[in-house]
Amino acid sequence: MIFLRIVFCLLVMPALLLSSAYGAGQVELTTPEGTYVGKPLVHDRGLSWLAHSDGSYSRIELQKVTGARKYPDPFRAESSIAMRTRLQKELGHDYEVATRGQFVVAGPKGRAKKYAELLDKMARAFSLYASRRKLPTIRAEFPLLVQVFSKRSEFDAYCESDEVPPNGLIRGYYHPSTNRIALYERPSQTPKYRTVPTRRNSRSTDSELDPAMVQTLLHEGIHQLAFNSGLHSRIGANPRWVVEGFAEMMEGDGTFDEKQFRGEAALNPQRLHHFRAYLSQARQETISQFIADDEVYFRRKILNAYSQAWALSYFLAETRPSKYAAYLKIISTRDSLDREYSATERLSDFRKAFGNDIDWLEVQFVRFIEGL
Repeated sequence: MIFLRIVFCLLVMPALLLSSAYGAGQVELTTPEGTYVGKPLVHDRGLSWLAHSDGSYSRIELQKVTGARKYPDPFRAESSIAMRTRLQKELGHDYEVATRGQFVVAGPKGRAKKYAELLDKMARAFSLYASRRKLPTIRAEFPLLVQVFSKRSEFDAYCESDEVPPNGLIRGYYHPSTNRIALYERPSQTPKYRTVPTRRNSRSTDSELDPAMVQTLLHEGIHQLAFNSGLHSRIGANPRWVVEGFAEMMEGDGTFDEKQFRGEAALNPQRLHHFRAYLSQARQETISQFIADDEVYFRRKILNAYSQAWALSYFLAETRPSKYAAYLKIISTRDSLDREYSATERLSDFRKAFGNDIDWLEVQFVRFIEGL
């Protein structure tokens, strides 16, 4: 029996996954945890990742598979309309579900549509920036689902289902495996706030939304777009400074004004102010140290790490746009099953894009930030 299981995992399973990985084929894998139907993405002799029609991914250990077959129906991504209809039935009358562009937003009545409009405006600025900077993007395959909870208990339960430890500080997050954004709209975030402009000198239909909620929504929306457009890998390891730095850079000052609609990144004044203060008072690490192990600095003092991630990303994108685009491609096309991304590999990939003299780059980086 054990011998047959080994033969199945080493010979039959890879052949089945490989044959279904091309075209629109699907497989059905059965494990003690349940049955999974989806399109094979990547696999080796131990693991397989499947994409499901709603855009979520599943990681399956092949040694646990007790049955496998080709699924008869071809793979099709769920449409925005089908997703909206399904969610409305699941959530009931307490929520409304709105679609706009790529986004499907489920949220409190009277505000889901406004959130969807904000995200769509941000997505258009994102697309224009990526096009003009020649970033290595692909078209998103799935609708982008955003769920806004009005009850803390519901949000906490959702966090636990995603294996995200709930706490009072979390306002929202994007999860690469589920491909969803989850947000909590606090009781104070009701329609009594001032208008939040989304583009200067234009009429805004996004009035009376809490600025803090809008900031979180847009930041996580940029993450969702970046992961779905291929700038970051939903399966492989991504340097946190690259992921957060890109989002902070795209977010800019939060207005998505005419400058960003010309394909330019707006300054993020909050991050600039914080990094300048950090630069003059406490910063000791070099670019090389930050790139080699950024998680150390995110754990030490998160605001310093966020501001440095923004500053370095903005510097590279503005002064070396083609090299920055090449760097994003190097990272996103790494072996996605290689979850470990060592300090040596991180520095090597950075040098491939920007050259070997990181010390001189450090000097230019500091001068650039001080000159803004």
